[in-house]
Amino acid sequence: MIESSVSYRYYICDMKYYPALLSLLLISLISCNDKAVKEESKPLSMKTYVSDSLHVSFSYPENWDVRINGSHLGIFEALKDSTDKFEENIVMWTEDMPLGISDSLYSKAAVTELKIKNPGLDVHVLPVKKLGENTFYPFEFNFANADSTRFFIKGYTLVKDKRGYNFSCTSASSQAEVHSSLFETILSSVKPL
Repeated sequence: MIESSVSYRYYICDMKYYPALLSLLLISLISCNDKAVKEESKPLSMKTYVSDSLHVSFSYPENWDVRINGSHLGIFEALKDSTDKFEENIVMWTEDMPLGISDSLYSKAAVTELKIKNPGLDVHVLPVKKLGENTFYPFEFNFANADSTRFFIKGYTLVKDKRGYNFSCTSASSQAEVHSSLFETILSSVKPL
């Protein structure tokens, strides 16, 4: 009889501690989750770049690299680790036009030129998007390299006076969702000069 009352008492004591343990576990999970949210929401440290030749300025993450190749300017994300094989990037270029045309017409011409040069591409024209002080005309498509590496490309066009601005944002397909908002953060800072 003593043995059963002892085990009964332990059982009752254990039951009293379960809610306390459950509460501690819940509090620690919530605190870990809050820490992860705070780390994700840490603001990016940005630099500003001004290009006189492209007549544009923009801000970009300080750990990205600016590279100029002829009339094209690119900003490239540094590789994260040894498994990262692609530097996500935005490549931009401008076109001076003999006469002013509308943003929508310029965007249609850019998409048409892309389809003529690459007939197999399935290009999706997206709704007009306001980013920062500018209204962009976006489109997107997927692309596979000869080695079957898949990429997601999102293009944006913009017209200011008689100058057309083109932005090609490229990421590995597996990173497309992560980089889409970052690309748009960068494009929000674009200022035609």
